[in-house]
Amino acid sequence: MGLFLVFLARTLGALYLSNNLDEAGLVQRLKNSSGRNFACALPFLLYVLFRLVTMDGYALNPVDGSIFIEANKYLHNLIEMPLILVMLLAGLLLVIAGVMLNYFTESVRGIWPAGLGTVLTVLAIFFLAGYNNTAFYPSNLDLNSSLTIYNASSSHYTLTMMSYVALMIPFVLGYIIWVWRQMDSKKLSLIEVASDKKSY
Repeated sequence: MGLFLVFLARTLGALYLSNNLDEAGLVQRLKNSSGRNFACALPFLLYVLFRLVTMDGYALNPVDGSIFIEANKYLHNLIEMPLILVMLLAGLLLVIAGVMLNYFTESVRGIWPAGLGTVLTVLAIFFLAGYNNTAFYPSNLDLNSSLTIYNASSSHYTLTMMSYVALMIPFVLGYIIWVWRQMDSKKLSLIEVASDKKSY
């Protein structure tokens, strides 16, 4: 998983920079780099997905609250929660589409589908590990001390306060979008980078 994340981060970085630099030679090198890094990430991704759907998981008995080991728990989660499976597949396809768009065409906009795909994939994996009566943080010493959504949730007061704070999320997202649009409204050239370096 760690090696997959390293190569994925390198891929997304190359996609982002190729979208925001105004230097044809460097952009072409970044486009090639995004394809090579994704090709390196793909075997690790396939291994992680294979291990995920074949590994034993920690299941919660909703009747008595006990935790037990269930064979192929995450595969069962995928089958029983088709929306999570759709999110996972859509996310992976969007990442692949973004890399292919950047690598095989003249477009430099591959970061947009790849970024959205990364978010969907990560959310799907989080949901896979926590929903459907699954212990998301299992204990090796005492199975019944594993954390689930039920026993890790906060008190009523804390959840109420967090609900009020969550109402601010649209404003935070709006601010982030505005800042990124301002930052990326003009492509960065090598001349600007060189002149900025001299000012130090």
